[in-house]
Amino acid sequence: ITSETKCPSCDGKLSWLFDFSTIRGKITQRFLADSPERILCCLHCSCFKPTYAGYDADGSEEWLAPFEKCQFQNYGERKAVVRHCNNLPFPPFACAEPFGIEDASTIGGVPMWLQHADFPRCIKCSQLTPFLAQLDNSTLGEEGIYYAFFCGHCRVSAVTYQQT
Repeated sequence: ITSETKCPSCDGKLSWLFDFSTIRGKITQRFLADSPERILCCLHCSCFKPTYAGYDADGSEEWLAPFEKCQFQNYGERKAVVRHCNNLPFPPFACAEPFGIEDASTIGGVPMWLQHADFPRCIKCSQLTPFLAQLDNSTLGEEGIYYAFFCGHCRVSAVTYQQT
């Protein structure tokens, strides 16, 4: 999959929501050690339902869903954004309060749900997928949060989105 690969549902470009390759050696949590280096998604389709990708042990990835045509095609391209993680500790459950943090982007911990808790199920084993990371769009001048989840058993990621 390249940066030019199109989403089969909306025809927009697939995106790397997270790239953990630069911090892999700095974070020792097991959930990150088992995850892929990059999390693939469609920034548009993830706003309407979970998007899924599978990852092989060699680092290659495969788009798993959705494949049906989105009713909101030609949404437009989203500008690529590179964000770097800082090793700043949050207090436990810091992201559980949706409006008390300026930037709620985080790796691990508890999702900061803007609406109701909505853990997606793995597209292969149907189990709830553990939370991996979230990207807060407010620091980019937009709204909402992208949530990434990862089923280590099936090596499948799910990405969802919520906004107020």
